[in-house]
Amino acid sequence: MAALWTRVSSMNQEKYGCGLDFQDKISREYAEKITSPLLDEGEEIPFNNKQEILIDRTTWERANVITRCGYEVALITESTPLKRHVKCSRCGNYLTGYSRIKRNKKGEEHEYFYYKCNTKGCGVNTSSIQLHNLYTNLLDEFKIPAEFIPILTKMLEKVFNEYNDFKASAKSSLLKRKTELNKLIENTQVRYGLGEISAEVYNTTFNRLKEEQAKKSSLLAETEENLSNQKKYIDRVIAMSSKLGDLWREGDFRQRQKLQNLIYPEGLFYDKEINSYRTTSVNPVLSIFSRFTSNCEKGKEKQTRNCFQICRWWSIADSNRSPRHCQCRALAR
Repeated sequence: MAALWTRVSSMNQEKYGCGLDFQDKISREYAEKITSPLLDEGEEIPFNNKQEILIDRTTWERANVITRCGYEVALITESTPLKRHVKCSRCGNYLTGYSRIKRNKKGEEHEYFYYKCNTKGCGVNTSSIQLHNLYTNLLDEFKIPAEFIPILTKMLEKVFNEYNDFKASAKSSLLKRKTELNKLIENTQVRYGLGEISAEVYNTTFNRLKEEQAKKSSLLAETEENLSNQKKYIDRVIAMSSKLGDLWREGDFRQRQKLQNLIYPEGLFYDKEINSYRTTSVNPVLSIFSRFTSNCEKGKEKQTRNCFQICRWWSIADSNRSPRHCQCRALAR
């Protein structure tokens, strides 16, 4: 019975059932004529591309409204921005958003939005208002108390100063290596031109040198970025991190998704049993800010100094890695 209903619903959704868009269902090659091996050579059967109407248009539209059951599929839905971001804690699949039209006791129709897990047996189905309130409360936890902002500002200034010093050192090293690569490439071309090395050796050597040269050029471009106006930059990062909840509440669909993907790049899980979120990864800068605030509130100076060491790690690479940008940069944009 279920299979029969599915097939009937599918047929109802085909526009040519009510005489619409039938020409799109057949190729232009057969729109005017049909041939058959049973016919004599050159004989054709005239074909009329006007499909007989099976049901009237009003009935077709009513049937499609019933089979949609209130669900709407759309890429951008302002009222459900957490879809493809929040996952079910039971199965790990993303929650999807949908809406339903309900009537109150006065007979007035209102549209309500929900999130649900489509995995059979999970049973996660909750209102968007509930999930949104939980989410903004989570973002509000990143707010830095006003009395701790001067301390954090000084700590970040030290981080940026060391980052700038490291960039200057890295730039000198990269320029030196780039000069060496240019000479090696030139020597390789000369030796190949004189016939001292084979084409196979030349191609292998040349390609490897060019590949390393491209990487060094890319890293060198990163060291050129200027962080001279760091005070303004730091103030902007701290100010933004202190109002993440408000930014998300006031943003549109795209702004919300951009912000939530920046804060939780791998998404987060919703646990129905405890009606709360579970996070696996957070933007490293916000994670440091959160730990810093917690340590300051508890008066743990030693752990606060450890936070400073973590900040340095995120802003400066060791000798085996390329210089990486301070993670604060993305928050200030």
